[in-house]
Amino acid sequence: MDRKQKRNLTVGIVVLFGLLVILTGGPDKTADEVEYAEARYGKFDITIEVAGTLEAENCVEIKGPDIASNRNIRAQSLTISDMVTEGTVVRKGDYVAMFDRTEFQNTLTSYQENLESLLLTHENLLLDSAVRLSGLRDNIVNQRHTIENSRATLTNSQYESAGTIRTAELNLQREENSLQQLLNSYQLSTEQILARIANSNTNISRMRQRIADYQKALDLFYITAPADGMVVYAKDFRGSKIKTGSSVNMMQNVVATLPDLSSMLSKVYVSEIDINKLSTGMDVQLKVDAFPSKLYTGKISKVAKVGEKLANTDSKVFEVLIKLDKVDSQLRPDMTTTNTVKIASFEDVVYIPNAAVHTGADSVTVVYTKSGKKQVVLLGSSNAENIIIEQGLKEGDIVYLTTPRKAEKFRLSGEELIDAVKEQNTAKNREENIDSSSPDKNIAGL
Repeated sequence: MDRKQKRNLTVGIVVLFGLLVILTGGPDKTADEVEYAEARYGKFDITIEVAGTLEAENCVEIKGPDIASNRNIRAQSLTISDMVTEGTVVRKGDYVAMFDRTEFQNTLTSYQENLESLLLTHENLLLDSAVRLSGLRDNIVNQRHTIENSRATLTNSQYESAGTIRTAELNLQREENSLQQLLNSYQLSTEQILARIANSNTNISRMRQRIADYQKALDLFYITAPADGMVVYAKDFRGSKIKTGSSVNMMQNVVATLPDLSSMLSKVYVSEIDINKLSTGMDVQLKVDAFPSKLYTGKISKVAKVGEKLANTDSKVFEVLIKLDKVDSQLRPDMTTTNTVKIASFEDVVYIPNAAVHTGADSVTVVYTKSGKKQVVLLGSSNAENIIIEQGLKEGDIVYLTTPRKAEKFRLSGEELIDAVKEQNTAKNREENIDSSSPDKNIAGL
Protein backbone atom coordinates (compact mmCIF):
# COMPACT_ATOMS: atom_id res chain seq x y z
CA MET A 1 0.00 0.00 0.00
CA ASP A 2 1.59 3.30 -1.08
CA ARG A 3 1.59 6.57 0.85
CA LYS A 4 -1.35 8.08 -1.01
CA GLN A 5 -3.56 5.08 -0.28
CA LYS A 6 -2.62 5.23 3.42
CA ARG A 7 -3.54 8.91 3.55
CA ASN A 8 -6.91 8.28 1.92
CA LEU A 9 -7.58 5.41 4.34
CA THR A 10 -6.77 7.62 7.32
CA VAL A 11 -9.08 10.40 6.10
CA GLY A 12 -11.85 7.87 5.58
CA ILE A 13 -11.48 6.50 9.10
CA VAL A 14 -11.62 10.03 10.57
CA VAL A 15 -14.76 10.90 8.57
CA LEU A 16 -16.40 7.62 9.55
CA PHE A 17 -15.66 8.25 13.22
CA GLY A 18 -17.06 11.78 12.95
CA LEU A 19 -20.29 10.47 11.43
CA LEU A 20 -20.53 7.87 14.18
CA VAL A 21 -20.15 10.55 16.84
CA ILE A 22 -22.87 12.67 15.23
CA LEU A 23 -25.31 9.77 14.84
CA THR A 24 -24.82 8.50 18.38
CA GLY A 25 -25.02 11.95 19.99
CA GLY A 26 -21.43 12.09 21.07
CA PRO A 27 -19.76 10.39 23.99
CA ASP A 28 -21.71 9.65 27.18
CA LYS A 29 -21.56 12.16 29.95
CA THR A 30 -18.98 11.36 32.48
CA ALA A 31 -19.81 11.09 36.12
CA ASP A 32 -18.51 14.62 36.64
CA GLU A 33 -21.11 15.98 34.18
CA VAL A 34 -24.13 14.48 35.99
CA GLU A 35 -26.07 17.11 38.00
CA TYR A 36 -26.53 16.49 41.71
CA ALA A 37 -28.06 18.38 44.60
CA GLU A 38 -27.40 18.18 48.30
CA ALA A 39 -30.18 17.79 50.85
CA ARG A 40 -30.15 20.91 52.95
CA TYR A 41 -31.35 21.52 56.50
CA GLY A 42 -32.76 24.66 58.05
CA LYS A 43 -35.54 27.22 57.60
CA PHE A 44 -37.93 26.72 54.70
CA ASP A 45 -40.26 29.46 53.43
CA ILE A 46 -43.26 29.04 51.13
CA THR A 47 -44.03 32.17 49.14
CA ILE A 48 -46.22 33.41 46.33
CA GLU A 49 -44.75 35.97 43.96
CA VAL A 50 -47.06 38.13 41.87
CA ALA A 51 -46.73 41.37 39.90
CA GLY A 52 -48.79 44.43 40.73
CA THR A 53 -49.07 48.20 40.40
CA LEU A 54 -48.92 50.99 42.94
CA GLU A 55 -51.90 53.20 43.71
CA ALA A 56 -52.76 55.68 46.42
CA GLU A 57 -54.94 54.40 49.23
CA ASN A 58 -56.86 57.68 49.23
CA CYS A 59 -57.38 60.27 46.53
CA VAL A 60 -59.51 63.23 45.52
CA GLU A 61 -61.48 62.61 42.33
CA ILE A 62 -61.51 65.14 39.50
CA LYS A 63 -64.91 64.79 37.85
CA GLY A 64 -66.40 65.92 34.59
CA PRO A 65 -69.71 67.80 34.26
CA ASP A 66 -72.43 66.44 36.56
CA ILE A 67 -75.22 66.31 33.99
CA ALA A 68 -76.34 62.66 34.06
CA SER A 69 -79.32 63.41 36.32
CA ASN A 70 -80.58 66.39 34.27
CA ARG A 71 -83.50 65.30 32.08
CA ASN A 72 -83.14 68.34 29.85
CA ILE A 73 -79.68 67.26 28.73
CA ARG A 74 -79.28 64.28 26.45
CA ALA A 75 -75.72 63.03 26.62
CA GLN A 76 -74.41 59.59 27.55
CA SER A 77 -70.76 60.44 27.02
CA LEU A 78 -68.51 63.41 26.38
CA THR A 79 -65.14 63.66 24.68
CA ILE A 80 -62.11 65.29 26.30
CA SER A 81 -60.66 67.84 23.89
CA ASP A 82 -57.68 68.81 26.06
CA MET A 83 -56.06 67.65 29.29
CA VAL A 84 -52.89 68.45 31.21
CA THR A 85 -50.06 65.95 31.13
CA GLU A 86 -50.26 63.15 33.69
CA GLY A 87 -48.02 63.92 36.66
CA THR A 88 -48.65 67.67 36.48
CA VAL A 89 -48.66 69.24 39.93
CA VAL A 90 -51.64 71.59 40.31
CA ARG A 91 -53.09 73.83 42.95
CA LYS A 92 -56.75 74.12 43.82
CA GLY A 93 -58.59 75.94 41.02
CA ASP A 94 -55.93 75.29 38.36
CA TYR A 95 -57.00 74.15 34.89
CA VAL A 96 -57.02 70.37 34.37
CA ALA A 97 -59.13 69.51 31.32
CA MET A 98 -61.64 70.74 28.74
CA PHE A 99 -64.49 68.76 27.20
CA ASP A 100 -65.49 69.15 23.56
CA ARG A 101 -68.20 71.83 23.40
CA THR A 102 -69.15 71.45 19.72
CA GLU A 103 -72.21 69.20 20.06
CA PHE A 104 -73.56 71.02 23.10
CA GLN A 105 -72.98 74.42 21.51
CA ASN A 106 -74.86 73.34 18.37
CA THR A 107 -77.74 72.04 20.49
CA LEU A 108 -77.80 75.28 22.49
CA THR A 109 -77.94 77.34 19.29
CA SER A 110 -80.80 75.18 18.02
CA TYR A 111 -82.71 75.67 21.27
CA GLN A 112 -82.18 79.42 21.14
CA GLU A 113 -83.60 79.48 17.61
CA ASN A 114 -86.53 77.37 18.78
CA LEU A 115 -87.16 79.83 21.62
CA GLU A 116 -87.31 82.74 19.18
CA SER A 117 -89.80 80.80 17.09
CA LEU A 118 -91.90 79.97 20.15
CA LEU A 119 -91.91 83.62 21.28
CA LEU A 120 -93.02 84.76 17.81
CA THR A 121 -95.73 82.11 17.73
CA HIS A 122 -96.84 83.16 21.20
CA GLU A 123 -97.05 86.79 20.19
CA ASN A 124 -99.14 85.91 17.13
CA LEU A 125 -101.36 83.74 19.32
CA LEU A 126 -102.03 86.67 21.63
CA LEU A 127 -102.86 88.96 18.69
CA ASP A 128 -105.11 86.42 17.01
CA SER A 129 -106.84 85.67 20.31
CA ALA A 130 -107.46 89.35 20.99
CA VAL A 131 -108.96 89.86 17.52
CA ARG A 132 -111.15 86.75 17.80
CA LEU A 133 -112.47 87.60 21.26
CA SER A 134 -113.06 91.21 20.22
CA GLY A 135 -115.17 90.00 17.30
CA LEU A 136 -117.17 87.72 19.54
CA ARG A 137 -117.81 90.55 22.00
CA ASP A 138 -119.01 92.80 19.16
CA ASN A 139 -121.40 90.08 18.04
CA ILE A 140 -122.76 89.81 21.56
CA VAL A 141 -123.31 93.59 21.77
CA ASN A 142 -125.03 93.61 18.38
CA GLN A 143 -127.20 90.67 19.39
CA ARG A 144 -128.27 92.47 22.54
CA HIS A 145 -129.35 95.46 20.39
CA THR A 146 -131.29 93.10 18.18
CA ILE A 147 -133.04 91.68 21.23
CA GLU A 148 -133.98 95.22 22.39
CA ASN A 149 -135.49 95.89 18.98
CA SER A 150 -137.38 92.59 19.09
CA ARG A 151 -138.65 93.36 22.57
CA ALA A 152 -139.85 96.83 21.41
CA THR A 153 -141.63 95.26 18.46
CA LEU A 154 -143.40 92.87 20.80
CA THR A 155 -144.46 95.76 23.03
CA ASN A 156 -145.82 97.74 20.11
CA SER A 157 -147.79 94.77 18.83
CA GLN A 158 -149.98 94.47 21.95
CA TYR A 159 -152.92 95.90 20.07
CA GLU A 160 -152.28 93.85 16.95
CA SER A 161 -153.81 90.54 16.04
CA ALA A 162 -152.95 87.43 18.03
CA GLY A 163 -150.90 86.09 15.09
CA THR A 164 -148.78 89.23 14.93
CA ILE A 165 -148.21 89.12 18.66
CA ARG A 166 -147.21 85.43 18.47
CA THR A 167 -144.76 86.15 15.66
CA ALA A 168 -143.15 88.96 17.68
CA GLU A 169 -142.85 86.64 20.71
CA LEU A 170 -141.14 83.93 18.62
CA ASN A 171 -138.73 86.45 17.11
CA LEU A 172 -137.73 87.67 20.57
CA GLN A 173 -137.25 84.14 21.83
CA ARG A 174 -135.10 83.27 18.77
CA GLU A 175 -132.91 86.34 19.27
CA GLU A 176 -132.46 85.57 22.98
CA ASN A 177 -131.39 82.00 22.09
CA SER A 178 -128.88 83.40 19.61
CA LEU A 179 -127.48 85.65 22.32
CA GLN A 180 -127.08 82.66 24.64
CA GLN A 181 -125.26 80.76 21.89
CA LEU A 182 -122.95 83.72 21.37
CA LEU A 183 -122.25 83.91 25.11
CA ASN A 184 -121.51 80.17 25.25
CA SER A 185 -119.24 80.43 22.22
CA TYR A 186 -117.40 83.37 23.79
CA GLN A 187 -116.85 81.42 27.02
CA LEU A 188 -115.65 78.32 25.17
CA SER A 189 -113.35 80.34 22.93
CA THR A 190 -111.95 82.15 25.95
CA GLU A 191 -111.18 78.84 27.66
CA GLN A 192 -109.58 77.44 24.49
CA ILE A 193 -107.45 80.54 24.02
CA LEU A 194 -106.37 80.56 27.66
CA ALA A 195 -105.38 76.86 27.34
CA ARG A 196 -103.38 77.55 24.17
CA ILE A 197 -101.68 80.51 25.83
CA ALA A 198 -100.85 78.40 28.91
CA ASN A 199 -99.47 75.63 26.70
CA SER A 200 -97.42 78.16 24.78
CA ASN A 201 -96.09 79.64 28.02
CA THR A 202 -95.20 76.14 29.21
CA ASN A 203 -93.26 75.41 26.02
CA ILE A 204 -91.45 78.73 26.30
CA SER A 205 -90.62 78.08 29.96
CA ARG A 206 -89.31 74.59 29.14
CA MET A 207 -87.18 75.87 26.31
CA ARG A 208 -85.77 78.64 28.49
CA GLN A 209 -84.94 76.02 31.15
CA ARG A 210 -83.20 73.82 28.58
CA ILE A 211 -81.19 76.78 27.39
CA ALA A 212 -80.25 77.67 30.97
CA ASP A 213 -79.28 74.03 31.67
CA TYR A 214 -77.10 73.82 28.56
CA GLN A 215 -75.44 77.14 29.33
CA LYS A 216 -74.72 75.94 32.85
CA ALA A 217 -73.42 72.62 31.53
CA LEU A 218 -71.11 74.35 29.08
CA ASP A 219 -69.64 76.30 31.97
CA LEU A 220 -68.88 72.94 33.63
CA PHE A 221 -66.89 71.74 30.59
CA TYR A 222 -63.91 73.67 31.93
CA ILE A 223 -62.49 71.35 34.61
CA THR A 224 -60.37 72.64 37.46
CA ALA A 225 -58.55 70.95 40.33
CA PRO A 226 -60.69 70.57 43.49
CA ALA A 227 -57.53 70.46 45.65
CA ASP A 228 -53.74 70.63 45.51
CA GLY A 229 -51.93 67.57 44.20
CA MET A 230 -50.46 65.65 41.28
CA VAL A 231 -52.78 64.73 38.41
CA VAL A 232 -53.08 60.99 37.73
CA TYR A 233 -55.27 59.86 34.84
CA ALA A 234 -58.29 57.72 35.78
CA LYS A 235 -59.07 54.47 33.94
CA ASP A 236 -62.20 53.40 32.10
CA PHE A 237 -63.98 50.04 32.49
CA ARG A 238 -61.51 48.44 30.06
CA GLY A 239 -58.54 49.54 32.15
CA SER A 240 -57.37 52.13 29.59
CA LYS A 241 -56.26 55.53 30.82
CA ILE A 242 -58.61 58.45 30.22
CA LYS A 243 -56.76 61.18 28.34
CA THR A 244 -57.17 63.72 25.55
CA GLY A 245 -59.55 62.24 22.98
CA SER A 246 -61.11 59.76 25.40
CA SER A 247 -64.87 59.40 25.66
CA VAL A 248 -66.13 59.66 29.25
CA ASN A 249 -69.37 58.02 30.40
CA MET A 250 -71.47 60.57 32.27
CA MET A 251 -72.62 57.95 34.78
CA GLN A 252 -68.97 57.46 35.83
CA ASN A 253 -67.47 60.80 35.00
CA VAL A 254 -64.16 60.67 36.90
CA VAL A 255 -61.43 61.89 34.55
CA ALA A 256 -58.44 62.00 36.93
CA THR A 257 -57.44 61.81 40.57
CA LEU A 258 -55.23 63.69 42.99
CA PRO A 259 -53.66 60.86 45.01
CA ASP A 260 -52.57 61.10 48.62
CA LEU A 261 -49.00 59.81 48.28
CA SER A 262 -48.54 59.45 52.02
CA SER A 263 -50.28 56.05 51.97
CA MET A 264 -49.76 53.63 49.08
CA LEU A 265 -51.23 50.29 48.03
CA SER A 266 -49.95 47.63 45.67
CA LYS A 267 -52.84 46.14 43.71
CA VAL A 268 -52.27 42.58 42.50
CA TYR A 269 -54.41 39.90 40.88
CA VAL A 270 -53.99 36.37 42.21
CA SER A 271 -55.10 33.18 40.44
CA GLU A 272 -57.94 31.11 41.87
CA ILE A 273 -55.39 28.37 42.57
CA ASP A 274 -53.48 30.52 45.06
CA ILE A 275 -56.19 32.81 46.43
CA ASN A 276 -57.19 30.44 49.26
CA LYS A 277 -53.61 30.60 50.55
CA LEU A 278 -53.86 34.33 51.23
CA SER A 279 -55.54 36.23 54.05
CA THR A 280 -55.50 39.76 55.42
CA GLY A 281 -52.59 40.64 57.68
CA MET A 282 -50.02 38.46 55.89
CA ASP A 283 -46.56 40.02 55.53
CA VAL A 284 -45.40 40.98 52.05
CA GLN A 285 -42.04 42.04 50.66
CA LEU A 286 -42.20 44.39 47.69
CA LYS A 287 -39.77 45.54 45.06
CA VAL A 288 -40.50 48.36 42.67
CA ASP A 289 -39.20 47.64 39.18
CA ALA A 290 -37.92 51.21 38.87
CA PHE A 291 -35.77 50.77 42.01
CA PRO A 292 -34.83 47.05 42.09
CA SER A 293 -32.25 47.50 44.83
CA LYS A 294 -34.78 48.89 47.36
CA LEU A 295 -36.95 46.56 49.42
CA TYR A 296 -40.30 47.63 50.85
CA THR A 297 -42.58 45.81 53.26
CA GLY A 298 -46.33 45.71 53.68
CA LYS A 299 -49.34 43.66 54.71
CA ILE A 300 -52.34 42.32 52.85
CA SER A 301 -55.23 44.68 53.64
CA LYS A 302 -57.97 43.23 51.44
CA VAL A 303 -58.69 39.98 49.59
CA ALA A 304 -61.58 39.96 47.10
CA LYS A 305 -64.28 37.36 47.71
CA VAL A 306 -65.48 37.29 44.10
CA GLY A 307 -63.28 36.60 41.09
CA GLU A 308 -63.20 38.53 37.84
CA LYS A 309 -61.87 38.22 34.32
CA LEU A 310 -59.34 40.77 33.17
CA ALA A 311 -59.23 42.01 29.60
CA ASN A 312 -57.71 39.57 27.09
CA THR A 313 -57.66 36.69 29.61
CA ASP A 314 -59.88 33.68 30.15
CA SER A 315 -58.85 32.68 33.67
CA LYS A 316 -60.45 34.01 36.86
CA VAL A 317 -58.35 36.17 39.16
CA PHE A 318 -58.97 37.82 42.53
CA GLU A 319 -57.98 41.37 43.44
CA VAL A 320 -55.68 41.66 46.46
CA LEU A 321 -54.60 44.95 48.01
CA ILE A 322 -51.30 45.26 49.88
CA LYS A 323 -50.68 48.31 52.07
CA LEU A 324 -47.07 49.47 52.29
CA ASP A 325 -45.72 49.97 55.79
CA LYS A 326 -43.68 53.01 54.74
CA VAL A 327 -43.49 55.15 51.61
CA ASP A 328 -40.94 57.58 50.23
CA SER A 329 -40.90 60.42 47.71
CA GLN A 330 -39.80 58.13 44.87
CA LEU A 331 -43.00 56.08 44.80
CA ARG A 332 -45.62 57.04 42.23
CA PRO A 333 -48.97 55.57 41.19
CA ASP A 334 -48.90 52.94 38.40
CA MET A 335 -45.31 51.88 39.12
CA THR A 336 -44.89 48.15 38.61
CA THR A 337 -44.19 46.06 41.69
CA THR A 338 -43.06 42.53 42.46
CA ASN A 339 -44.83 41.26 45.57
CA THR A 340 -43.62 38.24 47.56
CA VAL A 341 -46.08 36.90 50.11
CA LYS A 342 -44.83 34.51 52.78
CA ILE A 343 -47.69 32.07 53.35
CA ALA A 344 -45.83 29.57 55.55
CA SER A 345 -42.47 29.04 57.23
CA PHE A 346 -40.91 25.84 58.63
CA GLU A 347 -37.94 25.56 60.97
CA ASP A 348 -35.36 22.75 61.06
CA VAL A 349 -36.48 20.74 58.01
CA VAL A 350 -34.66 18.83 55.25
CA TYR A 351 -35.40 19.96 51.70
CA ILE A 352 -34.18 19.31 48.16
CA PRO A 353 -34.97 20.73 44.69
CA ASN A 354 -38.34 19.76 43.23
CA ALA A 355 -36.61 18.36 40.14
CA ALA A 356 -34.98 15.63 42.22
CA VAL A 357 -38.30 14.00 43.17
CA HIS A 358 -39.76 11.32 40.89
CA THR A 359 -43.15 9.60 41.01
CA GLY A 360 -43.57 6.06 39.81
CA ALA A 361 -46.58 4.35 38.24
CA ASP A 362 -47.69 3.31 41.73
CA SER A 363 -47.66 7.00 42.83
CA VAL A 364 -44.80 6.30 45.23
CA THR A 365 -42.33 9.20 45.38
CA VAL A 366 -38.59 8.41 45.25
CA VAL A 367 -35.22 10.07 44.79
CA TYR A 368 -32.03 8.60 43.36
CA THR A 369 -29.02 9.04 45.61
CA LYS A 370 -25.40 9.22 44.57
CA SER A 371 -24.77 6.20 46.77
CA GLY A 372 -26.85 4.09 44.35
CA LYS A 373 -30.17 3.91 46.21
CA LYS A 374 -33.69 4.44 44.89
CA GLN A 375 -34.90 6.04 48.10
CA VAL A 376 -38.62 6.24 48.97
CA VAL A 377 -39.39 9.67 50.47
CA LEU A 378 -42.35 11.17 52.31
CA LEU A 379 -42.93 14.67 51.05
CA GLY A 380 -43.98 17.83 52.85
CA SER A 381 -44.81 21.33 51.66
CA SER A 382 -43.10 22.89 48.66
CA ASN A 383 -42.38 26.24 47.10
CA ALA A 384 -41.45 27.22 43.56
CA GLU A 385 -37.97 25.66 43.81
CA ASN A 386 -37.69 23.18 46.68
CA ILE A 387 -39.72 20.62 48.59
CA ILE A 388 -39.54 19.40 52.19
CA ILE A 389 -38.55 15.75 52.79
CA GLU A 390 -40.31 14.65 55.97
CA GLN A 391 -38.78 11.16 55.93
CA GLY A 392 -36.26 9.33 53.76
CA LEU A 393 -33.30 11.73 53.60
CA LYS A 394 -31.01 13.51 55.98
CA GLU A 395 -28.91 16.63 55.69
CA GLY A 396 -25.96 16.22 53.32
CA ASP A 397 -27.40 13.35 51.24
CA ILE A 398 -26.55 13.77 47.57
CA VAL A 399 -29.38 13.16 45.06
CA TYR A 400 -29.68 13.17 41.27
CA LEU A 401 -31.56 16.10 39.74
CA THR A 402 -32.66 13.92 36.82
CA THR A 403 -33.34 10.21 36.41
CA PRO A 404 -29.90 8.56 36.15
CA ARG A 405 -28.87 6.10 33.46
CA LYS A 406 -29.53 2.49 34.36
CA ALA A 407 -31.92 3.62 37.08
CA GLU A 408 -33.25 0.06 37.25
CA LYS A 409 -29.96 -1.03 38.82
CA PHE A 410 -30.43 1.30 41.82
CA ARG A 411 -31.45 -0.69 44.88
CA LEU A 412 -34.78 0.21 46.49
CA SER A 413 -34.53 1.63 50.00
CA GLY A 414 -37.15 2.84 52.46
CA GLU A 415 -39.88 0.28 51.73
CA GLU A 416 -41.28 0.93 55.18
CA LEU A 417 -42.38 4.40 53.98
CA ILE A 418 -44.48 3.17 51.03
CA ASP A 419 -47.68 2.77 53.05
CA ALA A 420 -47.29 6.24 54.55
CA VAL A 421 -46.74 7.73 51.09
CA LYS A 422 -49.88 6.07 49.73
CA GLU A 423 -51.93 7.22 52.71
CA GLN A 424 -50.65 10.73 52.16
CA ASN A 425 -51.67 10.60 48.49
CA THR A 426 -55.13 9.28 49.38
CA ALA A 427 -55.69 12.05 51.92
CA LYS A 428 -54.54 14.68 49.41
CA ASN A 429 -56.91 13.39 46.73
CA ARG A 430 -59.79 13.37 49.20
CA GLU A 431 -59.05 16.95 50.20
CA GLU A 432 -58.90 18.07 46.57
CA ASN A 433 -62.27 16.44 45.87
CA ILE A 434 -63.82 18.21 48.84
CA ASP A 435 -62.39 21.57 47.74
CA SER A 436 -63.70 21.13 44.19
CA SER A 437 -67.24 20.46 45.43
CA SER A 438 -67.38 23.07 48.21
CA PRO A 439 -69.68 26.14 47.81
CA ASP A 440 -66.73 28.55 48.11
CA LYS A 441 -64.95 26.81 45.27
CA ASN A 442 -68.07 26.95 43.12
CA ILE A 443 -68.45 30.64 43.81
CA ALA A 444 -64.84 31.25 42.85
CA GLY A 445 -65.49 29.59 39.52
CA LEU A 446 -68.46 31.79 38.63
